[in-house]
Amino acid sequence: MSNDAATTPERPAATDDAAPAPRSWLNWRAVRAASVPSQTVEMRLYSDAWFVAEARGFGPYSFLNPVPSTRRGAMYELKPGVVLRAGVALPPDARVPLVTSDDHYHGGTLFDEVTALASLLLDARLVAGPIDREFGWDDDPLGRPRAHDTSHLPVLPITNRAPQIPRLHGQRDLRHLAGLASYPLLEARSAIALVKAARLFQNALWIADSAPETAWLLLVSALETAANHWDGETKTPIERLTTTYPRLVSLLVEHDREALVPKVEDTERDHRIDRQVRHLRRDVRAAGSGGAAGARPLRFHAGEFKCGSAPDLQAPFSGAPRWHALPISDVPLARHFRRCGRRGADRTGSRRLGRYVGG
Repeated sequence: MSNDAATTPERPAATDDAAPAPRSWLNWRAVRAASVPSQTVEMRLYSDAWFVAEARGFGPYSFLNPVPSTRRGAMYELKPGVVLRAGVALPPDARVPLVTSDDHYHGGTLFDEVTALASLLLDARLVAGPIDREFGWDDDPLGRPRAHDTSHLPVLPITNRAPQIPRLHGQRDLRHLAGLASYPLLEARSAIALVKAARLFQNALWIADSAPETAWLLLVSALETAANHWDGETKTPIERLTTTYPRLVSLLVEHDREALVPKVEDTERDHRIDRQVRHLRRDVRAAGSGGAAGARPLRFHAGEFKCGSAPDLQAPFSGAPRWHALPISDVPLARHFRRCGRRGADRTGSRRLGRYVGG
């Protein structure tokens, strides 16, 4: 499918030069600015859904249908269901990060970002495999085969339980990826929030059957990532602080101290994040030792729960835990999250979010 919207003239958009941006977003905008891709790559995207049609011409990205079949002929087994063809107009990122920053990091590559956005739009399990073919490094018009990362093929955990999200086993039309056309028109900060939320959503779907309690946490984090961005973009500091501490704001305004509101709001947010991280670290350690006096299940509150990486819980991650570092086979940690999963949230939230993980 050719998408005309993806090739329209550049629309002016306010951007923040100081803000980091997803490389998939930068790559698309570079192509829109008439940069010629220095290379083109193809890779298989693995899924247990069944795909029809194709989606071509989304800037440097095209989604091709290889019409896969499995040995047993089942439609809903893990297979390379889509081939992503991507033109790369950016130079290699050779920077070595010296300072920890979670502003835009999500543990994936440019191709993982595009795949996560496709997973979000199609509501399907979809994970990028290794690069299979490269074009542009030499004069061969047919490209060169590549097998640098064949040991990193995606594996979908299999369980004997019924699917937690039955709708994932279904047909998906790649033409429904038309929403990708608006991706390069976003501001940098909006693109960051979208990609981080999409990556959390993608990972949640992938482990929904084998670890539904962890998938639930990822879905909550995806919602919080989007909500935190929306809240920060649409509300002033005084509006955000008024929501939580209306009497404090009234006192500041009454005594002509409105200028202190942003500083108070920042201090309160940092204190709340530190408190949640300390509680999470204590509960994880208690779960790993089989339980300890004073340990309690976590309570999740929309817009307040902040989680660090596991097992390293030193830094908050803006509502987006670093689950790429979490070993799914970690029994004590899994037992802890099972204990504080849907049962640990308020009953209304459990019913509302439970449908996403078969609750």
